[in-house]
Amino acid sequence: MFTNSAQIVCGDVVACGASVYVVQEMGEDELTLLRMESQCGVRHRADVVPEHWSDLALSGLPLQDVVIRCVPIRRYGTANLTKLGALPDTLRKRIVAALKREAMVRRFEDSPSVRSNLLASTASRGRRVGAVRYA
Repeated sequence: MFTNSAQIVCGDVVACGASVYVVQEMGEDELTLLRMESQCGVRHRADVVPEHWSDLALSGLPLQDVVIRCVPIRRYGTANLTKLGALPDTLRKRIVAALKREAMVRRFEDSPSVRSNLLASTASRGRRVGAVRYA
């Protein structure tokens, strides 16, 4: 099913090439997309898993074993996007909550105290300066 790019709105499931995305936000000339990936053994902290098959019934996906990775991707324009379906409001509310949690965690990780601790641990050689060596 091919649709006009002007018909794409927030909450739609769209395809671009072999990748599938959810449209989270729409601006004048840019979109915020969230990638939909197949469920695998490794999960990210920002993944949202649909709880029930009905959450993805109208999404237009052939497979129902997907997770929504709540890490925003910016895209300019709606060219080459094909609308597959839409997500229900309950699932969109869970996605918004996951996006807020992920933004809060990333702000904490980017804070100066965490950054300085991570920097010190990567430069450490595992021994104290001036430590006594025993033979």
